[in-house]
Amino acid sequence: MPSVLLVDPEPSVIVTLKMILERDGYQVSTATSYSEATALLQKESWNVLITELDLEAEALGLRLAREAKSLDYHPAIFVYLSYPNVERLRAALALRVDYCGFKPLEVEEIRKVVRLLLARNCASRSHRPQASRRR
Repeated sequence: MPSVLLVDPEPSVIVTLKMILERDGYQVSTATSYSEATALLQKESWNVLITELDLEAEALGLRLAREAKSLDYHPAIFVYLSYPNVERLRAALALRVDYCGFKPLEVEEIRKVVRLLLARNCASRSHRPQASRRR
């Protein structure tokens, strides 16, 4: 079952998105802070990271995305912004996140994006060269 780490400081957003994603068959874990999310990223492997850009501080979600990009297992990264502007959008795109959305998020957008990100990650993993085994 594909796994999703969902990070947002607002409990109502967490409850709603978690319900939607679990209904679609995903294993969803949640975090409401940067430190909680960082610990979960290190503890388990995730197929998708979905995070608000602003957690406890402005752009802390971007820092979380940067850390996720450096992991060996390469989760797909979906960042969304409450107050988009050109600078914040450029920062997210410069990091090469997989998808950047804007609040309020539409249910169908979330569902479609997660499906597409999982399909793309699955396809890219199957095309990566396998390391040769030495005996």
